[in-house]
Amino acid sequence: MIQPPARAAAPGVPRLRRLRPARRNQRDRTRPLEKVTVYLTAATSADLRRAAGRTGDTLTDTINKSVQFWAHVHDHAAAGGSLYQRDTGGGTLEPLQVS
Repeated sequence: MIQPPARAAAPGVPRLRRLRPARRNQRDRTRPLEKVTVYLTAATSADLRRAAGRTGDTLTDTINKSVQFWAHVHDHAAAGGSLYQRDTGGGTLEPLQVS
């Protein structure tokens, strides 16, 4: 097993390293999994657990879906699309700002 030299990661910066040959995804055995270590703020960690609790998904599945959704939102905005939100109760449709 080959490991890269250990480096101190800055807070909030993902640290990527391969610990062993990639395992296969349980649902799609043709694609390898990538292990990523991230540092979450307390608020983000609470949001992650809340989101996972609402859907019944694992933390890993919730993170995977979140990254995929965020990529979709950015691709949509980059292609000139717009996203809107409306408060419960039928309020006005407001544009959602993506940064």
